[in-house]
Amino acid sequence: MLFFRRALLAFSILFAIDASSAQGGPPTQSSKPTFSISLTADKDINKVGSEVRVKATVTNISNSKIALGRSMDDRGEFEFAIDVHNDKGTVPPLTEYGRGVIKHEIPVMVPYGGYSNLQPGETFKSELIVTKLFELSPGKYTVQLERTEESTLRIIKSNSVSVSVTP
Repeated sequence: MLFFRRALLAFSILFAIDASSAQGGPPTQSSKPTFSISLTADKDINKVGSEVRVKATVTNISNSKIALGRSMDDRGEFEFAIDVHNDKGTVPPLTEYGRGVIKHEIPVMVPYGGYSNLQPGETFKSELIVTKLFELSPGKYTVQLERTEESTLRIIKSNSVSVSVTP
């Protein structure tokens, strides 16, 4: 599993380097990002034990076509890194599945979906079930996603959303 993810990352980097050399060299870190990530929560208040879902929209904000690696079925846990913490800054415990996806402690099948080309202004949407990855007890949580811009290896972060879990 770890080998597959490393191979996917290596392919992504090679693809990004090849694409940037065809456009006259790699973009600089000071250049504008090529995409943005907008995050919304399905519900602000959730009962303990229910699914806490967030939806991400990735928008091409550049003036040219961009290629983004995608997971099959746009499964957010494979498309983004996720930051979750409570109002004290503590990260909740990971579920068994979360330990596999985030910490790579157990094998998890990564459904690789290839690349998608997004024209300027186009979007793709992805959903992430936070409670598949984290054990959320009653409290208030902040969720933020990030994704690496393949052409510059810059980290692009979403806005943060707050969700509450009640007994």
